[in-house]
Amino acid sequence: ALSYSIPAGEDTTFSFTVDVSPMAVTGHDILNARLVGTEVASGTPIEINNALTPDSWTVQERPLVVMDSVTVSPSVASTGQSDLSGRIIITNQAATYRAAAQIDSVDLNFLLGIDNVDTNFVITRLTPPVLPITLTPGSSQAIDFSISANSNALDTTFTVDGFLSYTDVNDGDRTDVTTSALQGLLTVESTSSMNILSFTIDPDT
Repeated sequence: ALSYSIPAGEDTTFSFTVDVSPMAVTGHDILNARLVGTEVASGTPIEINNALTPDSWTVQERPLVVMDSVTVSPSVASTGQSDLSGRIIITNQAATYRAAAQIDSVDLNFLLGIDNVDTNFVITRLTPPVLPITLTPGSSQAIDFSISANSNALDTTFTVDGFLSYTDVNDGDRTDVTTSALQGLLTVESTSSMNILSFTIDPDT
């Protein structure tokens, strides 16, 4: 039990830490206070059930950021080709009391099965936007990339996916998203070569 004396005419501040349950009801809350004590001189009980100035806060759901889609254009390229573009669409899903998300990093990845094979490409994230950015609930953002296929890139069809990391703006809690709802595909073909095998003139006189 707390045992503390407050001299007449003085103020005292009591501080509390609060952990919000993952199951807490979202919405607007009024924060009030209750004091129970005893007058030192007389021993008279004291009970105060309301603060003169209550406070309030809003309990929010965690942000929920998803990668809606990953696309690459064109969908067929030659080894050594450097004019490819990629795009990842990300969204902080809407809710009445959803927290905003800080988007810290977004990467575009090439996969064969479950293996990352980014070394077949040069991938550069374009700006704007300059990360980090904040996504409010219900808002989306396109993240664009320039892509070059290496001259020795594998001659195959790649799955194109994404990876993003974001934090809750309220407390910095971090979440990683490792796959997109809609992945892209890129087929790389070996650069064609042509040789002149013979040359004739007709007629030859």
